[in-house]
Amino acid sequence: MTKFDNKFVPSIPKTYTVSELRDTQQPVKKSNLSVVARSKIINRSGSNYLSENQGGYGPCKNTLCGCSCSSETCKCGSSEVSIYNKGGFSVENYSASGKLSSDKLSGQYSHSTFRVNDWSGDAKFLSGTVGGKIDTEGIGVKASVDLANVKSDGVQVRTGVSVDTGITLEEGVKEVKILGTGVSVDENQIGFSTPFFEIKWNYR
Repeated sequence: MTKFDNKFVPSIPKTYTVSELRDTQQPVKKSNLSVVARSKIINRSGSNYLSENQGGYGPCKNTLCGCSCSSETCKCGSSEVSIYNKGGFSVENYSASGKLSSDKLSGQYSHSTFRVNDWSGDAKFLSGTVGGKIDTEGIGVKASVDLANVKSDGVQVRTGVSVDTGITLEEGVKEVKILGTGVSVDENQIGFSTPFFEIKWNYR
């Protein structure tokens, strides 16, 4: 109602038309993996790492987990235990792994005082690793104490003291080290090491 010269004149209420537009052509997300890599991905219940052939992928680009993965960030299941872990920062981290089969015996124990990791990289400080393996494709022992071990975008730099010794000549992987000095090459990564410094990078 509108007041006009002391008289109320009825007015027509305004109306609005609301149209909802829907895009029926939704964008299709495409994987960055090659057809061959996608064909090797296998879903496994209870595990975050999904791969049929680990040796064909090479180390993860942005993590220090030590596994092989085709992804930018690690999808491997982790057995690491931390006293404090929040927001990508953890304190007093411990991990252990091992394998026993008819053709392989291996084990490894690792510790880091501080660890910082997110989608862009992984860094461990005041860390140490001891382990060994023996199988049909090689034999070796690991023993190192690191001030810093950092990996990001496929480049890993470690500084500390290492006496890693061994040889691996399996398909796609070649590594020779004597008391921390040596060279390693696989399908995706190449590295050079000394007892006090090591650098590795992904060339694919």
